[in-house]
Amino acid sequence: MAAIKKRMLIYKRSLDEWLQDDNLKIVRGIAMQCLTYADLAACLDVTVQTLTNWRKKSPEFAEAVELGRNEADAVILTVSFDQAARGDNNALDRWFRYRMKLEDEKDADDFVRVILERKKKRDGTDA
Repeated sequence: MAAIKKRMLIYKRSLDEWLQDDNLKIVRGIAMQCLTYADLAACLDVTVQTLTNWRKKSPEFAEAVELGRNEADAVILTVSFDQAARGDNNALDRWFRYRMKLEDEKDADDFVRVILERKKKRDGTDA
């Protein structure tokens, strides 16, 4: 989390301020760069509990956070999927282990296997 704070600006605003003007676009952009809610809370200079409360209190705020996280996931998945299709499963495996916090290594291995099988079927290849 300290590394995130060093790389990013820290924004200190109230929920009402985040909901004004185009500030939700900023929240969305920050959420794209943060891997965890703890990282996002640190960038917004609030506690994780406050972030959770804001997400519950404001559907608009929650949507901005989730859209940012989903966009980041899509980019990572695209890159990881391409790497996995070329035989490099490590990037995909590491990302999902971290994001989903998979405890069981078999779950992650099965997930990567399913992704590769779908890719083969879609492309009609054995790669």
